[in-house]
Amino acid sequence: GLQEGDANVSYSLHPDARGKGYVTRAVSLLLDYLKQKGVERAVITVDPENSKSLGVPKRLGFTEERTMVAENADRLVIFTKGLN
Repeated sequence: GLQEGDANVSYSLHPDARGKGYVTRAVSLLLDYLKQKGVERAVITVDPENSKSLGVPKRLGFTEERTMVAENADRLVIFTKGLN
């Protein structure tokens, strides 16, 4: 669950455009925007089987908080980054 002051960040990209840094750049710009708007923390949730997607929060300095099991039994890794 998100806490007050959090923003959930999610992304998806067409397979032909993957591996070119577009998502990392877009999320970086979004983080700057969220900080300007007073958001305190960004949260990214990733399927641990999606190695490409796992790299985005790691490259941007997010902290891996925990792994959780969703209602449908999927495992998800939760990353957070303070924006203060």
